[in-house]
Amino acid sequence: MGRLRGREPRYAAHARARRDLGVRPLRGGDQRAPDRLAYVADSPPAARRGRRRGRGRRRRGVTEARLSEPLFVPIPARAGSPSEARAFEIDAGLWQLRIPLAYAHAPSVNGYLLARERDHVLVDCGSSLPPAWAGLEAALALAGVAPEEIGLLVTTHHHSDHAGLVSVVIARTGCTYAHLDGPATLTEPLRELDRPAAERRALAAEQGIPAWLLDLWIANHVAADGATPIPPGDRLLREGEVLRTRATDWIVLHAPGHCASQLMLHDVAAGRLISADVVLRAPAPYVEWRHRPDAFGDHLRSIDRVESLAPALLLPGHGRPVEDVASDVGFAREAALSLLAETRRLLADGPATPYDLAHRYAAPSKSLDLLQLVTSTLLAALDHLELRGEVVSRHDAAGVRIVALA
Repeated sequence: MGRLRGREPRYAAHARARRDLGVRPLRGGDQRAPDRLAYVADSPPAARRGRRRGRGRRRRGVTEARLSEPLFVPIPARAGSPSEARAFEIDAGLWQLRIPLAYAHAPSVNGYLLARERDHVLVDCGSSLPPAWAGLEAALALAGVAPEEIGLLVTTHHHSDHAGLVSVVIARTGCTYAHLDGPATLTEPLRELDRPAAERRALAAEQGIPAWLLDLWIANHVAADGATPIPPGDRLLREGEVLRTRATDWIVLHAPGHCASQLMLHDVAAGRLISADVVLRAPAPYVEWRHRPDAFGDHLRSIDRVESLAPALLLPGHGRPVEDVASDVGFAREAALSLLAETRRLLADGPATPYDLAHRYAAPSKSLDLLQLVTSTLLAALDHLELRGEVVSRHDAAGVRIVALA
């Protein structure tokens, strides 16, 4: 592990990106949201007054967001470079690849190289956005591995930062591609863009999401994820299946929540866990809504599973390997529970549409990216709370979902 020490602090790049946007952490003494792990943008008093005016208005007992003003802005894209690629040898036959990305909020993603007798297994491959293949190829070169030595590509989940480059990797290496079994959970999210526009709008409108914002998100999704569609796997992995490598065996574990198709790989003998995006030091979790009945509960249970496995070393989807696993597990759980607490706090103000809750949660940050993340996560949180009997839903005359504390 000596080679892994002395690097920049975990998520330092994330912190720099937030500072560049004039964003500071929410302090515990700020009474606007004492339980929230979120961010508040520094701005002049006039701008803050305008933001408060735009937070919402009451009509017939329902808080509705005023969205005509340009409140939210996207995080500027960054120009990723192959020179940012890194490779760290964790142990004989096990390398971490730091693959550069073009996202300001996630400047890199981790791939892992697992050596076999005659080739290598590559776990996750990065995005199709530049530097794309050049970034992955640079990371492989630093590990002393040529692309044609990749015999099997495994993706931990279908999100574009982990799996966007699948088609390119297959074309360049001729490797076999494997992902978690369960076509319904895997292909349904990828079909969202193929849905008729009217169907997408109806689904969004039911949750109070304005049409203009849905169109913007779809445009961003096409730009980020649509360049190289993720193909079906040649090999489907199942819970408990074993991937054999030269040094050890890795057990496949299903870990839904962040993504319905998410898997982890567990090296029991050495106490190592490739944990994908289950446990991250992020200020708020991202939970994929609608593809499982209780996605938020899945997320909490996946965190619990990491804790129960008690790995000595966590190999996450982003950031450095983690030796103090209990600390990161606690952080991830607290972030999830804090979001549930904030959802209850927002509902204490009265009935609202799901989207209005997300709007009010994300408004202090002014981040369009956080708004999109929180909308999905809050929808999953509301479903979780409704299953627990803490929240009730009804539909108004226009068919819009209204949620309230039970």
